[in-house]
Amino acid sequence: MKKNLITIAIFFCSVQFILAQNFKDEELIKFYYLYQDELSNPFDLPTFLPRCAAQSKISEQRMTEIMQAQATGYDPKLSENEKQEMQKIQKCLQIEKDKYDAEFVRKLKEKGLSPKRYEEIKKKFHSDTALQQKTYRLVQK
Repeated sequence: MKKNLITIAIFFCSVQFILAQNFKDEELIKFYYLYQDELSNPFDLPTFLPRCAAQSKISEQRMTEIMQAQATGYDPKLSENEKQEMQKIQKCLQIEKDKYDAEFVRKLKEKGLSPKRYEEIKKKFHSDTALQQKTYRLVQK
């Protein structure tokens, strides 16, 4: 009995996985245009970093030094004031990223594709050349 339940559960999970990979032509077309938009308009950290740094009391040069040190695994000695200012900058960057993400979700919904479905297609699209070719053929019709 237990073996049958396990077999049924495995079968059900397999069917769900297969169904998730069966993308409708209309979904692929929507995905393609949204993906092109995402590639053309990425979240551009170099654009937002100076804007966020300008809102803090720390100089852009010092902020760059700190971030470069942190990126290389070095722990720069920060004053309490610098720590607070870096937190402000990070919070500003997170707010900008959240706005960017919300705008993209709005675009997805406007086109009738859920964020989850978009990510499913994107993941498969990156690894499946047959899916890429099918998508390109669909948008060229």
